[in-house]
Amino acid sequence: MTTTTPPVASTSKVADQPYARIGLALVRLTIGAMFVWVFFENLGKGLYKPSNYASLIQDYIDNGSAPAVWKRVMALMAGHASMAAPLQGMTEISL
Repeated sequence: MTTTTPPVASTSKVADQPYARIGLALVRLTIGAMFVWVFFENLGKGLYKPSNYASLIQDYIDNGSAPAVWKRVMALMAGHASMAAPLQGMTEISL
């Protein structure tokens, strides 16, 4: 004698939670607005120019309390500011 199990419903419980979808959409919009805001703020300050970017990162290294490993990563970025500054700007505006 063989027994079969009934098929599992293919519906998702997420569809029954409209407030969760709305909340996640609001969070995504808020974070996106923050990235756009920071991009234009940094653009206005000239921080996407290699010399200004490198001096800002050097200030973070000198006066910040980041772990030594992270300071080495920041020093690498400051050393390659001609590539890192535009790349950071592009990342901030595209996110």
